[in-house]
Amino acid sequence: GRTLDGIITSWNPAAAKMYGYCSEEIIGKSVDVLVPQERMDELNARVAQINIGQPVDRLETLRIRKDGTTFPVWITVSPIRDEHAAIIGASVIARDITKQKEAFESSRTMAAIVQFSGEGIIGTTLDGIITSWNPAAERIYGYSSQEIIGKSGRLITTQDRRTEALAVLEKIRAGQYVEHLETTCIRKDRTVFPVSLSVVPIRDGDGAIVGLSAIAQDVSKQK
Repeated sequence: GRTLDGIITSWNPAAAKMYGYCSEEIIGKSVDVLVPQERMDELNARVAQINIGQPVDRLETLRIRKDGTTFPVWITVSPIRDEHAAIIGASVIARDITKQKEAFESSRTMAAIVQFSGEGIIGTTLDGIITSWNPAAERIYGYSSQEIIGKSGRLITTQDRRTEALAVLEKIRAGQYVEHLETTCIRKDRTVFPVSLSVVPIRDGDGAIVGLSAIAQDVSKQK
Protein backbone atom coordinates (compact mmCIF):
# COMPACT_ATOMS: atom_id res chain seq x y z
CA GLY A 1 0.00 0.00 0.00
CA ARG A 2 1.07 3.60 -0.57
CA THR A 3 -0.16 7.16 -0.30
CA LEU A 4 -1.08 9.25 -3.34
CA ASP A 5 2.36 10.88 -3.29
CA GLY A 6 4.03 7.46 -3.47
CA ILE A 7 5.06 6.87 0.14
CA ILE A 8 4.92 3.18 1.06
CA THR A 9 2.61 2.54 4.03
CA SER A 10 2.33 -1.26 4.16
CA TRP A 11 4.55 -4.13 3.05
CA ASN A 12 3.72 -7.83 3.39
CA PRO A 13 6.16 -10.78 3.69
CA ALA A 14 5.74 -11.67 -0.01
CA ALA A 15 6.84 -8.15 -0.96
CA ALA A 16 9.84 -8.48 1.35
CA LYS A 17 10.81 -11.75 -0.33
CA MET A 18 10.29 -10.34 -3.83
CA TYR A 19 12.11 -7.03 -3.42
CA GLY A 20 14.63 -7.89 -0.69
CA TYR A 21 13.60 -5.09 1.70
CA CYS A 22 12.10 -5.86 5.09
CA SER A 23 9.12 -3.74 6.12
CA GLU A 24 11.23 -1.68 8.56
CA GLU A 25 13.57 -0.68 5.70
CA ILE A 26 10.93 0.31 3.16
CA ILE A 27 7.85 1.67 4.96
CA GLY A 28 7.97 5.46 4.84
CA LYS A 29 10.18 5.48 1.75
CA SER A 30 9.11 6.51 -1.75
CA VAL A 31 8.00 3.86 -4.21
CA ASP A 32 10.55 5.44 -6.58
CA VAL A 33 13.29 3.21 -5.08
CA LEU A 34 11.55 0.21 -6.66
CA VAL A 35 11.14 1.70 -10.12
CA PRO A 36 13.82 1.84 -12.85
CA GLN A 37 14.56 5.36 -14.08
CA GLU A 38 13.30 4.56 -17.57
CA ARG A 39 9.92 3.53 -16.12
CA MET A 40 9.28 6.73 -14.16
CA ASP A 41 7.07 8.26 -16.86
CA GLU A 42 5.01 5.09 -16.85
CA LEU A 43 4.70 5.28 -13.05
CA ASN A 44 3.57 8.90 -13.20
CA ALA A 45 0.94 8.03 -15.78
CA ARG A 46 -0.41 5.23 -13.58
CA VAL A 47 -0.46 7.51 -10.49
CA ALA A 48 -2.55 9.99 -12.49
CA GLN A 49 -4.86 7.14 -13.46
CA ILE A 50 -5.32 6.09 -9.82
CA ASN A 51 -5.89 9.70 -8.73
CA ILE A 52 -9.03 9.84 -10.87
CA GLY A 53 -10.26 6.49 -9.59
CA GLN A 54 -9.24 4.22 -12.47
CA PRO A 55 -7.61 0.91 -11.47
CA VAL A 56 -4.57 -0.53 -13.25
CA ASP A 57 -4.99 -4.18 -14.19
CA ARG A 58 -2.05 -6.52 -14.85
CA LEU A 59 0.41 -3.97 -16.18
CA GLU A 60 3.60 -5.71 -17.32
CA THR A 61 6.58 -3.63 -16.25
CA LEU A 62 9.95 -3.74 -14.44
CA ARG A 63 10.95 -3.25 -10.83
CA ILE A 64 14.26 -3.11 -8.90
CA ARG A 65 15.28 -5.29 -5.97
CA LYS A 66 17.34 -4.09 -3.04
CA ASP A 67 20.44 -5.67 -4.61
CA GLY A 68 19.95 -3.54 -7.76
CA THR A 69 18.75 -6.33 -10.05
CA THR A 70 15.84 -5.56 -12.35
CA PHE A 71 13.03 -8.09 -12.81
CA PRO A 72 9.72 -8.29 -14.71
CA VAL A 73 6.42 -8.00 -12.83
CA TRP A 74 2.68 -7.82 -13.36
CA ILE A 75 1.25 -4.89 -11.40
CA THR A 76 -2.39 -4.46 -10.38
CA VAL A 77 -3.24 -1.19 -8.61
CA SER A 78 -6.54 -0.26 -6.97
CA PRO A 79 -7.52 3.07 -5.36
CA ILE A 80 -7.96 3.15 -1.57
CA ARG A 81 -10.89 5.34 -0.48
CA ASP A 82 -11.85 6.78 2.89
CA GLU A 83 -15.33 6.65 4.44
CA HIS A 84 -16.36 9.58 2.26
CA ALA A 85 -15.23 7.75 -0.93
CA ALA A 86 -12.31 10.16 -1.39
CA ILE A 87 -9.18 8.53 -2.83
CA ILE A 88 -6.43 8.59 -0.23
CA GLY A 89 -3.97 6.00 -1.50
CA ALA A 90 -3.42 2.91 -3.59
CA SER A 91 -3.16 -0.82 -3.02
CA VAL A 92 -0.56 -2.50 -5.24
CA ILE A 93 -0.39 -6.21 -6.02
CA ALA A 94 2.88 -7.20 -7.70
CA ARG A 95 3.67 -10.62 -9.15
CA ASP A 96 7.21 -11.59 -10.13
CA ILE A 97 6.96 -13.09 -13.64
CA THR A 98 10.64 -13.91 -14.14
CA LYS A 99 9.91 -17.63 -14.51
CA GLN A 100 7.01 -17.01 -16.90
CA LYS A 101 9.21 -14.78 -19.07
CA GLU A 102 11.99 -17.36 -19.08
CA ALA A 103 9.52 -20.10 -19.98
CA PHE A 104 8.11 -17.95 -22.77
CA GLU A 105 11.55 -17.27 -24.21
CA SER A 106 12.43 -20.96 -23.94
CA SER A 107 9.16 -21.90 -25.62
CA ARG A 108 9.75 -19.36 -28.40
CA THR A 109 13.27 -20.69 -28.94
CA MET A 110 11.99 -24.25 -29.03
CA ALA A 111 9.26 -23.30 -31.48
CA ALA A 112 11.90 -21.77 -33.78
CA ILE A 113 14.02 -24.93 -33.51
CA VAL A 114 11.03 -27.10 -34.42
CA GLN A 115 9.99 -24.79 -37.26
CA PHE A 116 13.41 -24.55 -38.92
CA SER A 117 14.93 -27.90 -38.02
CA GLY A 118 16.14 -30.06 -40.90
CA GLU A 119 14.80 -33.10 -39.05
CA GLY A 120 11.16 -34.13 -38.95
CA ILE A 121 9.72 -33.40 -35.51
CA ILE A 122 6.42 -35.14 -34.87
CA GLY A 123 4.19 -35.13 -31.78
CA THR A 124 1.61 -37.82 -31.08
CA THR A 125 -0.73 -38.89 -28.31
CA LEU A 126 -0.09 -42.15 -26.48
CA ASP A 127 -2.59 -43.72 -28.88
CA GLY A 128 -0.43 -42.74 -31.82
CA ILE A 129 -2.59 -39.86 -33.09
CA ILE A 130 -0.44 -37.16 -34.69
CA THR A 131 -0.74 -33.79 -32.93
CA SER A 132 2.15 -31.77 -34.40
CA TRP A 133 4.12 -31.90 -37.65
CA ASN A 134 6.91 -29.53 -38.58
CA PRO A 135 7.94 -28.36 -42.09
CA ALA A 136 10.79 -30.87 -42.26
CA ALA A 137 8.31 -33.69 -41.58
CA GLU A 138 6.27 -32.38 -44.53
CA ARG A 139 9.34 -32.60 -46.78
CA ILE A 140 10.36 -36.04 -45.52
CA TYR A 141 6.96 -37.75 -45.59
CA GLY A 142 5.11 -35.76 -48.25
CA TYR A 143 2.06 -34.96 -46.12
CA SER A 144 1.18 -31.38 -45.19
CA SER A 145 0.35 -30.71 -41.53
CA GLN A 146 -3.30 -30.16 -42.54
CA GLU A 147 -3.42 -33.62 -44.12
CA ILE A 148 -1.76 -35.56 -41.30
CA ILE A 149 -2.59 -33.94 -37.93
CA GLY A 150 -5.37 -35.89 -36.28
CA LYS A 151 -4.54 -39.05 -38.23
CA SER A 152 -2.91 -42.22 -36.94
CA GLY A 153 0.86 -42.62 -37.10
CA ARG A 154 0.19 -45.94 -38.85
CA LEU A 155 -0.11 -43.90 -42.06
CA ILE A 156 3.66 -43.46 -42.07
CA THR A 157 4.58 -46.85 -40.58
CA THR A 158 5.30 -49.81 -42.84
CA GLN A 159 3.30 -52.97 -42.17
CA ASP A 160 6.35 -54.97 -41.13
CA ARG A 161 7.28 -52.35 -38.49
CA ARG A 162 3.91 -52.10 -36.68
CA THR A 163 5.04 -54.37 -33.82
CA GLU A 164 8.20 -52.26 -33.44
CA ALA A 165 6.10 -49.07 -33.32
CA LEU A 166 3.88 -50.53 -30.58
CA ALA A 167 6.99 -51.48 -28.58
CA VAL A 168 8.22 -47.87 -28.85
CA LEU A 169 4.85 -46.62 -27.53
CA GLU A 170 5.10 -48.98 -24.57
CA LYS A 171 8.58 -47.71 -23.73
CA ILE A 172 7.36 -44.12 -23.85
CA ARG A 173 4.38 -44.94 -21.59
CA ALA A 174 6.93 -46.33 -19.11
CA GLY A 175 8.90 -43.05 -19.25
CA GLN A 176 11.77 -44.47 -21.28
CA TYR A 177 13.58 -42.87 -24.21
CA VAL A 178 14.34 -44.36 -27.61
CA GLU A 179 17.50 -43.13 -29.31
CA HIS A 180 18.57 -43.55 -32.94
CA LEU A 181 16.26 -46.42 -33.79
CA GLU A 182 16.96 -47.49 -37.38
CA THR A 183 13.65 -48.36 -38.99
CA THR A 184 11.62 -47.77 -42.15
CA CYS A 185 8.73 -45.44 -42.87
CA ILE A 186 6.41 -44.83 -45.79
CA ARG A 187 5.81 -41.58 -47.65
CA LYS A 188 2.53 -40.23 -49.00
CA ASP A 189 3.51 -41.55 -52.46
CA ARG A 190 3.89 -45.01 -50.82
CA THR A 191 7.67 -45.20 -51.24
CA VAL A 192 9.46 -46.85 -48.34
CA PHE A 193 12.62 -45.24 -46.99
CA PRO A 194 15.02 -45.71 -44.04
CA VAL A 195 14.87 -43.36 -41.06
CA SER A 196 16.68 -42.87 -37.78
CA LEU A 197 14.17 -42.14 -34.98
CA SER A 198 14.70 -40.69 -31.52
CA VAL A 199 11.59 -40.63 -29.32
CA VAL A 200 10.99 -38.93 -25.94
CA PRO A 201 7.94 -38.71 -23.65
CA ILE A 202 5.89 -35.49 -23.47
CA ARG A 203 4.74 -34.68 -19.93
CA ASP A 204 2.06 -32.32 -18.65
CA GLY A 205 2.48 -29.80 -15.82
CA ASP A 206 2.01 -32.55 -13.22
CA GLY A 207 4.66 -34.79 -14.80
CA ALA A 208 2.19 -37.29 -16.27
CA ILE A 209 3.16 -38.69 -19.67
CA VAL A 210 0.58 -37.51 -22.21
CA GLY A 211 2.28 -38.15 -25.54
CA LEU A 212 5.57 -38.41 -27.36
CA SER A 213 7.84 -36.35 -29.56
CA ALA A 214 9.69 -38.15 -32.35
CA ILE A 215 12.66 -36.75 -34.26
CA ALA A 216 12.94 -38.43 -37.67
CA GLN A 217 15.98 -38.20 -39.92
CA ASP A 218 15.82 -39.53 -43.47
CA VAL A 219 19.00 -41.63 -43.86
CA SER A 220 18.46 -42.69 -47.47
CA LYS A 221 21.64 -40.94 -48.61
CA GLN A 222 23.68 -42.44 -45.81
CA LYS A 223 22.39 -45.90 -46.67
